[in-house]
Amino acid sequence: MSAAMLVSPIALIVAGPFADSFGIQPWFIIAGLSCIAMGILGFFIPDVMNIENRAKEESDNVAVQPS
Repeated sequence: MSAAMLVSPIALIVAGPFADSFGIQPWFIIAGLSCIAMGILGFFIPDVMNIENRAKEESDNVAVQPS
């Protein structure tokens, strides 16, 4: 079971009462702003920015053994 599957019921527990109280539109605005913030935050995390470079370095370091 993945972490996303575990978080989904918790999110529904929060989203349901919030949508009942304030409506669906504010929930979508908050969710959209959260997605934008996480996307921007990714630019400031070195491991995320260099993930392709690291994969290339690791593949270059792999030695091929003759059969």
